[in-house]
Amino acid sequence: MVGLRADQDERDLMACFWLEDLSVEDPVLARDQDRHLALVRRVRPGDRLDLTDGQGALRPTRVVRVERGRVQLAWDGPAQRVPRPPEAALAAALVRGPRFDEIVRAAAELGFSTVIPFACHRTRADRAGDSRLRRWQKLAQETGKQTGRPWFTEVHGPQPWPRTLELSRTFDGRILLYEGPAEIDLDRALEGLDADQSVVLMVGPEGGFIDQEVAQAREAGFKTAGLGPTIFRTETAARIAATLVWNARGRP
Repeated sequence: MVGLRADQDERDLMACFWLEDLSVEDPVLARDQDRHLALVRRVRPGDRLDLTDGQGALRPTRVVRVERGRVQLAWDGPAQRVPRPPEAALAAALVRGPRFDEIVRAAAELGFSTVIPFACHRTRADRAGDSRLRRWQKLAQETGKQTGRPWFTEVHGPQPWPRTLELSRTFDGRILLYEGPAEIDLDRALEGLDADQSVVLMVGPEGGFIDQEVAQAREAGFKTAGLGPTIFRTETAARIAATLVWNARGRP
């Protein structure tokens, strides 16, 4: 979408594009972003847009020239830091094949700061090696570019169950999705969280958590919350629950 301010002829693009180093002398975008600006956004000289490094910095630029599908940019001001929103993590059990990609994409689209893949007793998934982790990290970055957020989602390497609980202890709110008798519905559990509090949402494997894991999670400060009587696939439950978290936190 392109926006036009009433007091100027130039257009401010309602988008944010990625550049790893915002201190370079001349901003040069990757070829795919260049083509998107030239052929899809149809930018023209004088248009303005922000670049981000995905780590909370934004720097404004101005379009100087558009020629043969390439866009020449120039800096239009210094870089500024954008405060990081309160952390929201999605801890999800590993699943087979490319289905975990859907979980990463949903978390990145909805502004989660972190994705923590983990293995527990009923995890039935292919071994998550370095190549899968790199793919998830690239997917989070690509999705971050698409959303225009200045903070991109970080994807951890796969964690064992005890380590996942340990990582979760730093969050103010800890919620475990549970298909059994839950303490509360998820939407009601989220009502008890302030907007400035951090939260971790944990989604289990198909077949659910075993009783021992639920007890360990409760000892680690988790509340069990449900999505109603329907049993969802792991990636579907993750997207539904992540959307509820996003909405409860003011759609950051």
